[in-house]
Amino acid sequence: GVIPRCELRGGVAQCAFDCIEGTFDADGLANNGCELTPDPEAIYVTTSENGGVDGNDCGDFVRPCATIAVGQQRATAANRGRIRVAEGVYREGVVLRNGLEVLGGHQRTTWERNGLLFPTVVQGSTEIDIHYATVVARDIDQPTVFDGFVVRAESPLFDGNSYGIYVVNAGPELSITNNSILAGNGGRGRDGDAGGSGDAGSIG
Repeated sequence: GVIPRCELRGGVAQCAFDCIEGTFDADGLANNGCELTPDPEAIYVTTSENGGVDGNDCGDFVRPCATIAVGQQRATAANRGRIRVAEGVYREGVVLRNGLEVLGGHQRTTWERNGLLFPTVVQGSTEIDIHYATVVARDIDQPTVFDGFVVRAESPLFDGNSYGIYVVNAGPELSITNNSILAGNGGRGRDGDAGGSGDAGSIG
């Protein structure tokens, strides 16, 4: 991804390079050149700890959004078909949008994708009646992808079930692949009502 050139540094000729148009030296390391070719169909998301900021103009690799929810909103608004999510922990429930790809497992600087090396963890919940679900896919009838995540289901305190991924009314257009799903516990229930008094004992 480079155009090599020679430049003088302190009167000494040294090798240098310029990036080919459309490529970027995202990590600032000369030994791998201009390693990043941005995806024009993608919105980029990284955690706020790694520089993500939600806003009306977030989403390119220089100014990624901070949450998957806002990334999906921006993808819909900008007519993009893909969300690329960097490594880290995202404390939010995710409701998949019809027709969008949501891809985890990216390195936060170069955006290299390897889910084993760069785990992307979703840890949150969306309430469905009294139940908790971390990822929800509902009414999916267009090609939709959720791939490359670690899903940690939350456990309700009292009532309801815990779902890592909750799917309802979705056809073969939905693809859920290459994810690790860690189950939560169902709610322990609430104390029942006190029983009525028993019959009086017989006279001694």
